[in-house]
Amino acid sequence: MFCKKCGAYNEDNATFCSGCGENLTKEDNLYTPEIIPETENSAPSSADDPGNTFGLISMIIGIAGTVIELGCCCCGTYGLIGQGFCFLAGIAGFVLGFLGNKKSKEAGFKNSKALVGIILSIITVLLFIVNIILTVAGLALGAGLGFMSSFMSY
Repeated sequence: MFCKKCGAYNEDNATFCSGCGENLTKEDNLYTPEIIPETENSAPSSADDPGNTFGLISMIIGIAGTVIELGCCCCGTYGLIGQGFCFLAGIAGFVLGFLGNKKSKEAGFKNSKALVGIILSIITVLLFIVNIILTVAGLALGAGLGFMSSFMSY
């Protein structure tokens, strides 16, 4: 039981409050907290979120696109097909993340998967742009060095 004056917990057979010394034998000095029963659907789960699937797909595409694009940037692997895939994956991940986030907001949910997918998709597209710039610069520099080396033969 609890004291109405100070709210301290006391044993059921206590006559005075252990917190404030109030007489607990009077019925008006006691209260029992009301237990609120849980309902079956008391809190909505993420399974109820209509944008959850779009968010998850966006996140997976964003992760795959970023990893492959990093491979293209750092290692020169995957070639032109990998570059094209990354660009398209970045655009698709952004669109799906945006749609998932919109559907979730309309239903009153926060969709962190969609936000992660959007961010990773933007990173993928930015890495694609950087890789294209580096490739063009490398080709131009290589062509320039090849042209200059013809004049510098020993």
